Amino acid sequence: MSTHSPNETKVAFLGAGNMGAPMAGNLAKAGFQVTVWNRTAPSAGLELAGSRGCKIARTVEEALKGSNVVCSCVTDGPALRSVLFAPGRDLKQLLCKDGVVMDFSTIGPVEARGISEQLANYGVRFVDAPVTGGDIGARDGTLTFMVGGRTEDLESVRPLLNAMGKKIVHAGAVGSGQSLKLVNQLLCGANLLAVVEAFQVAEKLGMDRSLVVEACGGGAAGSWQLVNLGPKTIAQDHRPGFRAAHLLKDLRFLRDALANASSQP
Repeated sequence: MSTHSPNETKVAFLGAGNMGAPMAGNLAKAGFQVTVWNRTAPSAGLELAGSRGCKIARTVEEALKGSNVVCSCVTDGPALRSVLFAPGRDLKQLLCKDGVVMDFSTIGPVEARGISEQLANYGVRFVDAPVTGGDIGARDGTLTFMVGGRTEDLESVRPLLNAMGKKIVHAGAVGSGQSLKLVNQLLCGANLLAVVEAFQVAEKLGMDRSLVVEACGGGAAGSWQLVNLGPKTIAQDHRPGFRAAHLLKDLRFLRDALANASSQP
């Protein structure tokens, strides 16, 4: 099984939102041949990806044709299924031999395993690699990837992950990356809630919120949310990053995964 290296690998990147567009741009910057498709076109994400060296595809088929690796960064499992398994879309014919799909979305472990099984019917491998680090990490190439899949499949796409992030954690078999991401989302939500409440308490005690970031950000009470989102909150910078609706979706996945786990013998 070959390793997919820059300058030798054609990548189809499906989804050019706040996360996908800069991730695709970093792949192109590293030397990968990247073709991007987005459901909504034209879009700011497509413009960004194009400015960073990505080709823009008008259709999913155009993006997929001749690709070695398919990267996806979409809303949920149904969205991923709709682009991979649309009627008449033959992945075996579109992708190069020994192709692999690597999904960065948060779709839940059950959905990940189901998609992996369906891709196997086309002879296509699957790696679930949800990310953490937000749009800031996507832009700066400092994401952490939580990977589920066979070791050899992870190693084949490691050069791509290295181009987009700083840390790769192999959680186990397909679906394990999703399970770890759901735990991550629980921590993210709890930490963000704590930051908001801390700001409110500080104001009631007559202190400026910036002091909370300055004093607590580097100590035991520090968190990514406090250091990165705290200043944005203080500046009333409400430009979209990760939407609250997506966090709620992820927490529902966690609820369902826990219910499924408790029903197992």
